[in-house]
Parts: sequence; C-alpha cells; structure tokens
Amino acid sequence: MNFFNLWSVNLFNLYSMKSLLYQGISVLAQRLNLPQLHQAGRWLGRMMWRLLPKRRKLATEAVSLHLGHNRAKALELARESFQQAGCSFLELFLNRTLDYRFLQEHVHIEDPELFSEVLKARRPIVAASAHFGAWELLAGVLNLAAGSRPAQIITYYPKDRELNRLLIHLRQHADTEIVSNRKSTVKISRCLKRNGISAFLADHNCSRRKAVFLPFLQKTAAVNMGPAYLAVLNKALVWPVFLRRDGNGRYTLRCRDPLDTCDLQGNKEEKIKHTAEFYTKAIQKQLLEAPEQWLWMHERWKTQPKETSKNTPKRHQRRGKISQQA
Repeated sequence: MNFFNLWSVNLFNLYSMKSLLYQGISVLAQRLNLPQLHQAGRWLGRMMWRLLPKRRKLATEAVSLHLGHNRAKALELARESFQQAGCSFLELFLNRTLDYRFLQEHVHIEDPELFSEVLKARRPIVAASAHFGAWELLAGVLNLAAGSRPAQIITYYPKDRELNRLLIHLRQHADTEIVSNRKSTVKISRCLKRNGISAFLADHNCSRRKAVFLPFLQKTAAVNMGPAYLAVLNKALVWPVFLRRDGNGRYTLRCRDPLDTCDLQGNKEEKIKHTAEFYTKAIQKQLLEAPEQWLWMHERWKTQPKETSKNTPKRHQRRGKISQQA
C-alpha cells in the first residue's frame, strides 16, 4: 500500500471514528430527561472551565471590564457562563424531539399577544437573537410557532465535517432550512419574499468587511450588518427574540417590539446602520438582565476599526490580550 492510499485509509478511519463518537453522544444525550441534561451540561461547563484557560481568562476579564465587577464577582459570573454554555450545547440534542407538549410544560411566553401578533403579520421577518440562554432550543421553539411559514436558521458551519453534519441534523426540522452564512443572500431573500422567517445570531464578532462599528457594552464592536442589509433589502420586520433559562426546567420566551424597516428614513446605508443599532441595543438589554447566560468566552471585541488598530501596540492586538479585546 503506497503512502497516498495509507493516508486515505487513515483519514477515512478518523472521520468514521468521529462520526461514531458524535452519534454516540447524540444517542446518550437524547435519552436524558431535562434535569439530567442540565446537570450534564453544567458538568460539561465545569470541564471547559478547567481545560480552556485562555477562554477562562478572556471571559473573566471581559466580565470585569464591561460590567465593572471586581475579580471575585467576575470569576463567579464567568464560571457560571461556562456552565450555562454547557447546557446550551446539550439542549441542541432536544431540538428534534420538541413538541407542543414541551412548550406547554416548559416554556412561558412573556408577551403572548405580541408574539402572536408578529407571527400573524403577513410580512417577512428577520429574527435577531444572540448566544444567550437556550439559543439552540430557540430554533425549535420558533419552528413550532411559525406554523406553515417558511423558516431558516442562518449559521456558521464548523470546519469539522462530521460535527457539521451532526449539527445540521439536530437543527433541521421538516419546515426549517439550515443555511450557511456564506454566499447566502439569494437563499435568504427567497425565503423573505415568501413572508418567511430568517433567524440570525447577531452578537458574534465579524470581519471589517462585513461590519458596522457600534458601541456594545461601552466599547466599539464589529456588528454583522448582514441581517440589517437583508432586512432593509426585503422590507422586513426585525424581531429581537430570546429564550431565557429560568431553572428547574423552565424557560421564558421574550420577544420585543419589532422594527419595521419600511418606516426608516434616509439612504440605504443609514437604514442598515439604524437597523443594526436596533438589534444590537436589544441584545445588550437582554444580556444585562441575565449576564451569566451570555457566551462571554467569545472574542466579541476582537475586530476593531482600522484607526483603533493602528494606534494600538501590537502586543494588545494579539489573541490572548484581553485589554484590547475584552
């Protein structure tokens, strides 16, 4: 057997082992009831806290800088955010088993009249959420609520092919399309033109090319303008919606009044910026109400405007330096 064939066989075996591992985790997670799943999620979060020192440091210093907590309080909140993130990951395995009974027993809709009113509107909807609370479960909840509306989840695909395949399988519902964030304008616009719902997590860092720079927790952040651009292009409602974890297997679905992009004034660039400001402020408001449920280990402030980057010493621009990135 030559080198190429040997390499191909080893690569195939690696993918096969990964696939079996992910499938095994999936089967085990789906057999857990909700309290057991959350208990396992918190354990997973504690393991991440121990095994990821750079992320632990990043999260702790970000909490201290942006919320003004002392070190002890920042450590406590950052540690809890890791455990909440562990729960979010395992909740993904519940997605395909969600039904109306789960909604009735576990989910409280804070403003049912507003929720119903938005969903009944014969308008395209850009749902803007964040890595907050039970964000993986939120997709399943919205899918049940959307009824016959076309629905999409716009997401980043991980480089791990087998992991990506598993995530698509778990997030996929009969009436929901999983769409990569790359080169997706046509697909998303097609859904919105049919008065569908396109859901984004709008709180992640992005490149300068895709960003509008806005204040977020008292510091400039690169805000993805993609959801705003698509909303303005398709004259959509922009609807902030979140699923907060309340403990004891209970959740609160919180939605805020939508922004109607048809009512905006100014040129296209001004409308896009105003829309991005709208969902960024909504995310910040939700985050401040339960900061331990946000993903603080993410490098949210990594990308900065060129002027800021030029005036900042190189050592502060490196990945591990939190004073610049928070």
